[in-house]
Amino acid sequence: MTKPTGKPVGRPEFVLTDQHLKEIEMLAALATVTEGEMAHFIGCSPKTFTKLKQNDDGRILTAIEEGKLNAKIGVSGRLLKSARNGNVSAGIWWEKTRMGMSERHEVAVPDLPAIHITVEK
Repeated sequence: MTKPTGKPVGRPEFVLTDQHLKEIEMLAALATVTEGEMAHFIGCSPKTFTKLKQNDDGRILTAIEEGKLNAKIGVSGRLLKSARNGNVSAGIWWEKTRMGMSERHEVAVPDLPAIHITVEK
């Protein structure tokens, strides 16, 4: 939109660059950064970030997912390396989270008769 004088009105259009996508991926790897904070970091409003996310052919969502995946891969790799180097706690954690092992035990409890309580005044 322009004024009658021919000057543009409002902020200039935000253009998403490859550098922005790299920054979004890096921030997503931190796992605690909100999308609003990502928007602020790359220099746009949260509302603009949401609009970009809806209209950019999935590039922002892909950057976010890749960032999260890279974080998981990094942590898992360090955890496994630590377990292989003899860290017992890391080994136990690895078994519980990655190999499906658990310390839970199923206990069968027989059906008990109902208890009826009568209060007399």
